[in-house]
Parts: sequence; structure tokens; C-alpha cells
Amino acid sequence: MSAQSNEPPLPNDPSRRTTLIVAVVVTLVIGVLIGLGVGGEWGDDAQPLEAGVLTDPEAAAGPDPFEVYEEARADRTPIYILFHSGGCPPCVEAEERATRILPDYEGEIVYVSAHTVDPRTRELFDLFSFRSVPTMFFVDADGEVVDQNIGPLDDDELRDRLDDLASGS
Repeated sequence: MSAQSNEPPLPNDPSRRTTLIVAVVVTLVIGVLIGLGVGGEWGDDAQPLEAGVLTDPEAAAGPDPFEVYEEARADRTPIYILFHSGGCPPCVEAEERATRILPDYEGEIVYVSAHTVDPRTRELFDLFSFRSVPTMFFVDADGEVVDQNIGPLDDDELRDRLDDLASGS
């Protein structure tokens, strides 16, 4: 009969090394899956939101997105907010579509273009929760988010959602 030892396994014990390697591989795979947005959290065309210093001066051109949002809220006007960046093709597509279609809703819906590298959008980031861009929010006259979307919408889809927002349905 052999005596069992209560000593911990030695660092060079093959079973301990195998367990450690498996744990590291599993952790890496889970990290990659989360980073890719597995589970439908991100749209197929959406890009993960990159953290960093918001300093692009070109993105800060035009009206202050937070001020536009606040004025629309004070006026009780429905709002279409598009969070986007210039470095992501789906964002460029969504922004071009919005700037082409939203003038048709002038006086009915306020368009807030929230560029992720514009430091003036920081306050909007605090109000709206999202993980990737482009992300859009449809906010009714009462300030409630009534719809949202991750990834670009085609012309008809965007118009349908804007029509619903403008009509209050």
C-alpha cells in the first residue's frame, strides 16, 4: 500500500501545467468572443466603440450635440441621435444617410450627430448606454427612448422609424 502525500504538486507537475494551459486558452477564447460581440449585442456592420482621448478637431465642427439635444428636450421635439465615428465604414454610411434623409423631417424631428471623438458628446455618452457604433436612438417628445438600432439602416427602414417617431407611435 502506498502512502499518499498531502504536499501540493510541484510547479513542474505535468497535470498542473496542462490545467493552467487549458485555463489560459479558455480565458482567451472567451475574451475574443466577447470582443467580437457574440450573442447579437452588436449589429453585423457595427464597430466596437474604442475608448480613448476625444480630441479630433474636425469632429467638433458644427453645433454642440449636447446643446442641440438639450434644446430639443426643452422644446419637447422628438430626437434622432446617431452615435458614430469617422473611421468606421458603417458609421459613415449611417451618417451620410441621416444627413440626406433628416432634412425631410425638419420641424418634426431634431437630428443630433454625436461623433465619438468630439469631446462635446461626452455628456450624451453618460445619458445613453451603447457598446458599438453606429448606434442610433429615437427619443420621443417626452424624452423616452422609443426605439434604438445598432448598425446602419437602409433608407426605407430609417424613414419608417422616423415616420413612427414623428407621429408619436
